[in-house]
Amino acid sequence: MTNPFRALHPRCFAAAVACLCMALIVAFGPTVARAAPPLPEPPEGVSVIAHARDIWAIGANQRNLPHPVRLEGRVNYADPDWHLLWMEFEGEGFFLPLATSAPALKAGQRVRLEGTFIPDEGLDAARIQVTVLDEHQPITPMATTGRLGEIRTFDRRVISMEAYVDDQQSIDSAHLRLWLIVEGRSVIAWVPPGDPVNPDDWRGRFVKLKALYTARIDPTGNEALIELWITSPQDITPLGDIATAARFDLPATPISQIHTLRAGTEVRVSGTIQQRETGVSVTLRDDSGEILVNTLQRTRFAQGTTVEAVGKIATTGTRWVVESALLRPHTNPTAAPASPSLKSIDEIRHIPLDEAAKFLPVSIAGIVTWSFPGYDFFYLQDMSGGIRVTLPRGTQTPPPLHKALRINGVICQVGGGNAVAAHEMLDLGAMSHPHAKMIDFDRAVTGSEDSQWVEMLGYLDEVKEEGQWRWLHLTTPTGLVIGHLRAPVNFVAHPGSLLRAQGVCETIRDAHNQITGVRLRIPFAHDIRIEQDAPADPFALPLRPIKSLAQLRSLQELLRVRVVGTVLGHVPGEMIIVQEGDHGLRIYTPQRTALQPGDVVEAVGILGNEGARTLLRNAVYRVVKHASVPEPYEVTSPATPQASLDQRLVRLSGELVDRLTRPGLVRYTVQNGSTTFDAFLSHEPDTPQGKHPRLGSGIELTGIYTVDFDDARQARDFHLQLRDLQDVVIARAPRLWTLNRALLACGLLAGLIVLGLIWEELLRHRVRRQTAQIKTQLEKQAALESELERGQRLRSLGQLAGGIAHDFNNLLTGILGNLSLARLDKASTAPIAAFLDEAEKSARQASELTQQLVTFAQGGAPWCVPLHLPPLLREAIDLAVHQANVQTRFNPPADLWPINADRQQLTRAFQGLLAYARETMPQGGEIRITATNETIAPSHNLPLKPGRYVLIEFADRSAGIDPTRLAALFDPYTTTTFGDTRFGLAIAYSIVQRHGGHLAADSELGQGTCFHLWIPAATEQPSQPGESPLTPARIAGMRVLLMDDDESIRRLGERILRRLGCAVSTATHGKECLLLFQIAQTTPEPFDVVILDLTVERGMGGIETLAELRKLEPRVRAIISSGFAKDPVMQNPGAHGFVGSVAKPYEPQTLAHALQLARPPQTPPTV
Repeated sequence: MTNPFRALHPRCFAAAVACLCMALIVAFGPTVARAAPPLPEPPEGVSVIAHARDIWAIGANQRNLPHPVRLEGRVNYADPDWHLLWMEFEGEGFFLPLATSAPALKAGQRVRLEGTFIPDEGLDAARIQVTVLDEHQPITPMATTGRLGEIRTFDRRVISMEAYVDDQQSIDSAHLRLWLIVEGRSVIAWVPPGDPVNPDDWRGRFVKLKALYTARIDPTGNEALIELWITSPQDITPLGDIATAARFDLPATPISQIHTLRAGTEVRVSGTIQQRETGVSVTLRDDSGEILVNTLQRTRFAQGTTVEAVGKIATTGTRWVVESALLRPHTNPTAAPASPSLKSIDEIRHIPLDEAAKFLPVSIAGIVTWSFPGYDFFYLQDMSGGIRVTLPRGTQTPPPLHKALRINGVICQVGGGNAVAAHEMLDLGAMSHPHAKMIDFDRAVTGSEDSQWVEMLGYLDEVKEEGQWRWLHLTTPTGLVIGHLRAPVNFVAHPGSLLRAQGVCETIRDAHNQITGVRLRIPFAHDIRIEQDAPADPFALPLRPIKSLAQLRSLQELLRVRVVGTVLGHVPGEMIIVQEGDHGLRIYTPQRTALQPGDVVEAVGILGNEGARTLLRNAVYRVVKHASVPEPYEVTSPATPQASLDQRLVRLSGELVDRLTRPGLVRYTVQNGSTTFDAFLSHEPDTPQGKHPRLGSGIELTGIYTVDFDDARQARDFHLQLRDLQDVVIARAPRLWTLNRALLACGLLAGLIVLGLIWEELLRHRVRRQTAQIKTQLEKQAALESELERGQRLRSLGQLAGGIAHDFNNLLTGILGNLSLARLDKASTAPIAAFLDEAEKSARQASELTQQLVTFAQGGAPWCVPLHLPPLLREAIDLAVHQANVQTRFNPPADLWPINADRQQLTRAFQGLLAYARETMPQGGEIRITATNETIAPSHNLPLKPGRYVLIEFADRSAGIDPTRLAALFDPYTTTTFGDTRFGLAIAYSIVQRHGGHLAADSELGQGTCFHLWIPAATEQPSQPGESPLTPARIAGMRVLLMDDDESIRRLGERILRRLGCAVSTATHGKECLLLFQIAQTTPEPFDVVILDLTVERGMGGIETLAELRKLEPRVRAIISSGFAKDPVMQNPGAHGFVGSVAKPYEPQTLAHALQLARPPQTPPTV
């Protein structure tokens, strides 16, 4: 067959192939660059965007208009969620805003954007056509190493850098914030999480990353926040983590040796954190000293954590610091030998006063910051703080200033704070003064800066001379500071000058140790610097409106101002109150020039505050003219204190409800509606009482409104300060018959009439009731006498049972103890061991019977422990229905919760319920027992607390109970009888109630009775049975003193303890025990442990004996012993001063375990 293609001419075939290729290019080649059609002509006044910079050149009036746009560039970062887009055009980066419906763009693409663009809305997919010219245009990131701060170079460009990831935070499903530390600078990075649910954790890692660099400059132009925008987690390459960083391989440098190294040297230091300011610095302390470590890390290391830091040494003034540091927990801190002495002043200052009273030893090194010949103390400061040091006995001259000393001594107390009593002073040379900490009066008056070298600012008020001392009174905005200066010549500074003084801060305390002032001990005159000379004419200062002072105070701390106001009140030598317009002002002044209300004064003083109140301190004033007093402001609603009225003249009215008069002061308590307030009046002692208004009067008060501010500077209350009696105007005399009094009189009269009628009826009713009561009383008296006699018999029986149980338990102690010793004898043969086991089992059953007798004799709360219910129920079934013609069915679920119960008491309760069911079915029958888990909700109507319970139900097939008699089922004293088991049901009900559970019953005649019993579920699993391991090596050689009034128990205890390798002495009673203990205390081998019997007949028991032993040796270690295991002392021995308890009968295992717990801690050998 002929091939048809051979018939085509070769040129025709070539043309066909060319056409096919062109068609493929047109169909599948949109990324191929084509000549762009020309932009349409924009409307008049609208600019064309041909370059990214044109966007930011558009005027504000055109930013809401559509602009033609055609741009070609590379996408450096695109974030449609946050509407962010950075592109690079011709090697320059630009930010472009995105609209809510943004076009699809990816980082790395080279694209052409065409269409229209509204700058205020951003690039919108509906208006912009995106042509991808290159799916991934390669770019070489710019390295920032050593040049991170070159913002102009890197801004809006793709960079690469190495960084430490300090912290991270998930912002939303598409953004993870990283806090980076780069070249000692904090940098923020944003990266999409690979898995939003479980994002990568970069914290604590060193990484290399590729990102878009942007910077935001703060309004001052000084600080820049650098942000990095990372396209994908794949752009982050881990380099290692801080736990294995090589920089921490540097040898550790003791803090005391830092000053021997050059600034800029990289070092590693380790120590415990004393103070911290997250993201700024921490203070580290080792055995040699303390240093400030500046770090940008946000990791929250707890105070006291041992860390190691790597950084560079730097100095700030005279202080050495470690800069640009990275910290990590110390992976393998070398345990330094425990030092008996305190080595840091800050540590000494924070010792509690009760501990400081023990004269703890100290060994500190520091520089003398203040001393003076003739004084018996001086001040010493190390890098952690300052402290007062008292001189050793016999030392007359304190050390000179700036001397470096090593002080060995003990803690003492001076003026309510900790100080050091020096026993030895070692000269370490001379040092320069430490850096002074700048504080204000509010900080100083707290006492937290006591003994510290500080710097304070204040205006000089006056200088008082006393021999060679100068007392400088410095006024600060919040209080007065007394400077104490020794100057051989007069100190030259004019009153009113602003001084900056350095010295040792002291708090002045009264006889009750309360802080009353602040003193600054200044060593030399050159420690004072005059910051601002006193003005030649203080009244030439600019005049400030009173209403502007509050804002002025917030802008500048120390400022002298001049104000003008009208005098409202004046206390000569103390203060004046002035008002200007709607604003009042309190002015403290020592000036005593007389003033009258209405005087207009000029005052110049130091701007300060008392809480939220703005005021002037240490002011001088002069009278400008006399004018009328401002018209008082009428306060119509005094319910809420108004801070704007503080120190203003106001007028208030109300009724006088109380008056308190004291020498020189009267307090009026006035009620206005539902509001009560106080008004105070200072008066002369001879003011006649008749001039004061009487209680109940309607009065009108004119006075100075004074707001009472709380600690949060919020207006809490107010009171009025009256100037004289003329400010009190009686508007209404007290009325004789007020509405309240008339209503009260009518009410009393009506009440008397009603009471008379009621009294008559009550008398009749009382006669009838008493007649019935007498009849009932006579009927019950016989029953009560019978009950009383039976109760006495029960109490006698209980006492007898308790005595029998005590004696029987002592006998069992000897039996079980000797059996345990016999079992420990390795010579015992297997048959003999079997006999011993049987004998011990019987003895333990007798011991349990003894405990039941104790429970019967003493009653009391159950001793609850976690228990498995099924074994407990099966034991009760065996005891209650053994050899009876009653069948039981009990199949507990596998997931049944354990219960929290007293095994013996709950077994008895189960027996009572089973015995009742057995007796109600004399012909035989079946008892069906079920147990289920049940959670009681708060809304449940059962008398139970919400929580988890196990519900046990006992259902029988008896004849049932009449519903009218069911309510008295658990009452043993009701006249309705239910057989001989009624006391068993009452005891079961009482036991369940004491367990925090509930017992109920329901019954139907002919169908049977069902008991429902709820017992709280346990929160822990029951302990597995087993024996405490004997470790004779730990208790061998212990000296033990055993006190018991029973001779057989003493002999048994002695044998067991000797078998355990202990040295034993025994005592019959407390006095003999005290004598033996006192004698042993005088020998090299005192007793290690004392075992005391809880109850001793006719003698001191365990508690009384322990109290006497503690007088001989406060640290005595004692174990309490008793046959009553449920006694409160046995259950909680620690609350009564014992280190443990051991129950009778004694067993080697229990005694060994108790001795192990009571063994005194081993004292490490002295090196």
